[in-house]
Amino acid sequence: WIKQCDIDGWRIDVADEISHNFWKELRKRVKSIKNDAIIIGEVWYDSNSWLNGDEFDSVMNYDFYLSVQKFLGSRTITALEFAAEMGEVRGKYKTEPYNILWSLIDSHDTARFLNSAGGNKRMLKLAAALQMTMAGNPVIYYGDEVGLNGGADPDNRRGMVWDKEKQDLELLEYYKKLINIRKEKSLLRTGESRTVYAENGVYCFERYDKNKKIVIIINREKSSFEMELKGIYRDLINNKRITGKIEVNGESAAILEKIK
Repeated sequence: WIKQCDIDGWRIDVADEISHNFWKELRKRVKSIKNDAIIIGEVWYDSNSWLNGDEFDSVMNYDFYLSVQKFLGSRTITALEFAAEMGEVRGKYKTEPYNILWSLIDSHDTARFLNSAGGNKRMLKLAAALQMTMAGNPVIYYGDEVGLNGGADPDNRRGMVWDKEKQDLELLEYYKKLINIRKEKSLLRTGESRTVYAENGVYCFERYDKNKKIVIIINREKSSFEMELKGIYRDLINNKRITGKIEVNGESAAILEKIK
């Protein structure tokens, strides 16, 4: 497959059901043919034993999936609890695999996020904003970007809706905007992360390096949230200048790049 089709890598299903020796040999062969081909394993629990540099490059981040489901889907944990769970994931893995963990909010093995959120597309937008701004590789399950719904397996595997009249095109444009922001702002792919505020349903964190900073605010509450800002920022979602204070509407997100 690598030689004839020039594929970019492998996503290994139920990777924990095959021996480590097999994966070690697979890695040697894959990398000998195409050194930058990626190998991602599907393991639903602590995956460190596969991430010692001789098997997988990274794994599907089901910890992220479960935490986002609880914070924005069922809304059964607070922002502070979500921050703690994300901190636990960060402490679990070495830097290299952590930075390319697959950040998913649903898959062919789970109910659609939109289903878990009771059909609330504003929560889906918030989940997508987390995917595109937190460390890791955001992975979109086909159809989420146009509002495809679905319950437990096999309902989650509905065929893609290609008729644009049946797609949520406003949601699609929001996804495109988030993707463009992530592509344009390398800080969202490589910067360090830290939580700056986490209370009730509001989670705020920064992506930063020595010279730059982007502030992300996720507000799942129905009421608006205000935050004082030191400096001048650019609202990357709405493309406007923010000075002094930001007001984030209920069930909305803000991505703010510090410009001065």
